[in-house]
Amino acid sequence: MERVYRITSCYHPFDLEIAVRRLTKKQIKLLEDKFLNHEGLTHFFFDGKKCTQIYNDAKLALGILTVEDFEMLKELDEKTSYDLDGWTKYEDITKEVLWGIHDLKIYDYAKDIVIYKFEDYVRKYQTKDNILDKIIELGPDSLSENDKLFLADKRMKSYFEK
Repeated sequence: MERVYRITSCYHPFDLEIAVRRLTKKQIKLLEDKFLNHEGLTHFFFDGKKCTQIYNDAKLALGILTVEDFEMLKELDEKTSYDLDGWTKYEDITKEVLWGIHDLKIYDYAKDIVIYKFEDYVRKYQTKDNILDKIIELGPDSLSENDKLFLADKRMKSYFEK
C-alpha cells in the first residue's frame, strides 16, 4: 500500500548542487525516474507557514509513495546532505489524510490540487477498519459525511461537489 508523506526541506541552491554531485549516474537516473517524474510526488515552494508561488530555498513535497520508495528517497537524501547547511523533515500523514483531519490551510494557493490528490488517495485506500480506528481514537462524533457514506457502502462525495 502506498502512504502519504509530507517532506519539507530548506537548502540553498549551492548546497543542492553539492548534494547532486555526490550521486552516481545510476542514482540520478533512479531519482529522475522514481521521484522527479512521478505523479505521486508534488513539489511546492514553502515560506515556513504556507505554500507560495514565490521562489525560495524552502520546499514542501507531498509524496504518495510505497514505504520502500520513501525509504530509498530518504536514504539518498541523508547520504547526500549529511554535512550541508540545511534540513529535511519527513512526516507520514497517511492517517490524517484517511481520517480527513489533515490541516489543508498550509497549501494555500495549491489547496485544490492537494484536495484532489487526497480524495483520489482516500478512494483508493480507505477501509472500514480505518474508519473504525478513527471512531475508537476520536469518537463517533468525528465521523464525516463521507465516513458514513463509506460505511454504508455508498459513493463518497467530492469536496468539489458541495
